[in-house]
Amino acid sequence: MAAVRPALFLYVETETPIRVWTGPKPYSLTADPVDVDGGPYLNLALSSFPVLDRLVDDQAGEYDLTLSGIDPEVIGLLDIPADISGARAHLGQMLFDANWQPTGAVDWLTDLDAESVSWSLVQEEDGHSASVTLKLGSASTDRQSARLTNWSPIEQAILSPGDLAFEFVPSISTGTTRQYPA
Repeated sequence: MAAVRPALFLYVETETPIRVWTGPKPYSLTADPVDVDGGPYLNLALSSFPVLDRLVDDQAGEYDLTLSGIDPEVIGLLDIPADISGARAHLGQMLFDANWQPTGAVDWLTDLDAESVSWSLVQEEDGHSASVTLKLGSASTDRQSARLTNWSPIEQAILSPGDLAFEFVPSISTGTTRQYPA
């Protein structure tokens, strides 16, 4: 079986669009319904985005994407668009083979709102390093809390078909406990 490498793409609709992806080197995408002009995506070489499923499933009110370990001198070279706050951001996934050749087009998973960009400087034993954080929010939440959920087997089956993690929830009521393992 051939190896499959998933990669994430982030496109932020600012006057000068922000295009980044999680692959090993810069990558150009052709125009599509989300990125209507197409263009080069800067590589971040990240292996994963933790708790991404919660953001895509609209269960996270907001999400911070942080890139750490940047040389502080590089921060001055970065040009963050003034119109980042409130800009639409799109998160997509593309699958690649073992040689980083695409197996299909980008599947744009969710639309988000870019809320802010922040910088932090950290003193380390061997000098300073910086971090940049892009705060994204799900357009379907009110930024105060995630979507309310009942944690029911039906709701879980919609999010993750075949997952039986919540099958005993209906038998639990306030003031009762279940012994584990049952």
